[in-house]
Amino acid sequence: MDVLYPPIVLLGGLAFSLGLILVVVSGAELFTGNTMIVMAVVDGKVSLAKLLRNWSIVLLGNLIGSMVILALVYWAGLFKGMLPNGRCRWRSGKHHLPGLRHFAGGFV
Repeated sequence: MDVLYPPIVLLGGLAFSLGLILVVVSGAELFTGNTMIVMAVVDGKVSLAKLLRNWSIVLLGNLIGSMVILALVYWAGLFKGMLPNGRCRWRSGKHHLPGLRHFAGGFV
């Protein structure tokens, strides 16, 4: 199946939109949103030390979150059967998966 298959493109767009909505609704922070604090530093409302502290916390949180997602992708077995162009080969018969792979696959 081609990656540009229309339903896959639609699902990717919906997943991105849902993720962004969940970030906004939950009040979570993304590094891209925190880069605007630079303007507060320029105006003298926030110190440079507080800016760097904020960026460090947000970057560390994003790094930890990305490592959790990477672990789930790995435990789901999606790296097995990688095609030369980098796409994953999806397997049928998921009912035969071991417990951790099945659990992690549900999140991915």
